[in-house]
Amino acid sequence: MRGCIYNAELIETLDSENLQFTTEPEAAAIYCMEILRECYEFPIGKSFLLVDCGGGTVDLTTRRLLKGNKLGEITERTGGFCGSAYVDKEFIKYIKNIVGSSAIKLLQENHYSQFQYMVQEFCRLVKTIFTGDSEKFRTFELDFSELCPAIKQYIRGNQRDHLEDCDWIIDLDFYAVKAMFDPVISQIINLISYQLHNVNDCAAIYLVGGFSESKYLQTRIRSVFNYVPHILVPKDPLTAVARGAVQYGLDMRTIKTRVLKYSYGVKVAFNWEPGDPPERRTKKGRIFKFHQLATRGTIGFFFFIMNSYFTLLIFQQKYIYIYIFIFNSHSVIHFLKIVEVNQEFSEVFVPFTKKQTTRAYRIYVTRKTSGKYCDEEGMKFLGELRIESPNTSLGVERPVLFSLRFGKMEIDATAIDHTTDQVYKTTFKLELEDSDSSL
Repeated sequence: MRGCIYNAELIETLDSENLQFTTEPEAAAIYCMEILRECYEFPIGKSFLLVDCGGGTVDLTTRRLLKGNKLGEITERTGGFCGSAYVDKEFIKYIKNIVGSSAIKLLQENHYSQFQYMVQEFCRLVKTIFTGDSEKFRTFELDFSELCPAIKQYIRGNQRDHLEDCDWIIDLDFYAVKAMFDPVISQIINLISYQLHNVNDCAAIYLVGGFSESKYLQTRIRSVFNYVPHILVPKDPLTAVARGAVQYGLDMRTIKTRVLKYSYGVKVAFNWEPGDPPERRTKKGRIFKFHQLATRGTIGFFFFIMNSYFTLLIFQQKYIYIYIFIFNSHSVIHFLKIVEVNQEFSEVFVPFTKKQTTRAYRIYVTRKTSGKYCDEEGMKFLGELRIESPNTSLGVERPVLFSLRFGKMEIDATAIDHTTDQVYKTTFKLELEDSDSSL
């Protein structure tokens, strides 16, 4: 996406900080935070669950309100394909049982506009006004002659005889419509239950997105989760994401912590040692391993090991405490450094050999909490930052400061060659959703 925007000449440089990203659940959470704080005097330290019920997917994120109008993410984001469009699919399945699958298929292929009109009328006259109250429900008459007359030519046998006897009209009663909603809403309830299982102090559930306007969905959620103090829907849930995105753009410091959905690391060459797999030994006596920089699900700490450095990052409120232990054969040296959240995490590296002219930092990700090798199952290559060092006169004394930052919606990888002061930089998407295909 960044590349497309750069090619369209909307930003001057590819790594321009004038372009920033956020996710829909995060934007909606920012919008909801403002309402909770202003209208409900939501206390600092309490958490709320944001449920973004869209057309195709439902996405959930649990946030904690922090000091200074900041939000912290406290669980992994989850989601599922159970948006309002899946109620439409249940409606189509119901119609197939009456007219036959082949009739629906032919209608879609040859008269798609009529098929769409039938679904749209169902949404307008049935789905959007369904409350789950049988006493207030009025049976809807679906007239094929009026909504999609072309379907008649594709219906055969007993199904045709039955519809002719009914003048091509079928009734959608309360229980038929309820059965279209129930499997979809059950999935949403399961997703909410999973999130709440990992949170002890959820004080509110906030429903946003178009599907959250469904009175039946609201009723079911309030019934199942009646122990949550507040279950809320904003006046215009469709605009919650857009409004929150604008607020994020005005103050990107609002998001203080995030929970990673992937573990991140780099491919590092080590000297092969006895006990390492013999088949992984290279001709030069080395072995390549996955060295983890950040762990999936991390909120409180990052830790990584690179070359002779062991680094532990501990997050506590405003600061990150970094303990760096430098190991050698004779001694252990340790010191403490304090940095603010969102500063870069840096290490100094030297070439593996005296004649090495190219250094490549190959970054890999995995859904597992740890990994050993970059070609094992579940590992995916994210990208590479390559550094050229043609002057080898200093041998291995050619330090490079390598930085990796998980600050916002992107990962910034930066390398500064201390011998030439040349800066190398690249950006990768920080995956927070279940979208493996984008990696």
